[in-house]
Amino acid sequence: MGGATAMVIIAFLGVLIGALLALRWNVLVLVPAVCAALPLVALIGITRGDSAGWLAVDMVVTVTCIEGGYIAGLVTSVLVGAARIAVITTIKTRTAVIRAH
Repeated sequence: MGGATAMVIIAFLGVLIGALLALRWNVLVLVPAVCAALPLVALIGITRGDSAGWLAVDMVVTVTCIEGGYIAGLVTSVLVGAARIAVITTIKTRTAVIRAH
């Protein structure tokens, strides 16, 4: 597996994990998630034979993507909640108008 492919996989998994964590827990869950992810990324890089510089880049990308995914998950959750409220309000308004006639 090439270096760019591995980086894309690491980034994608980081964003996905961050978004999933945002759906259930608060921001403090990022600390153990990052602490669990960094040794795994380091082990993967060591087995691939990466240099220390590339290991550092992989770790920075991992942390950034987990945090970015968390923020994206929060934004998505807020937007879904706002859309849900808008739909419920519209339904209640239309029901009230229909009952008034």
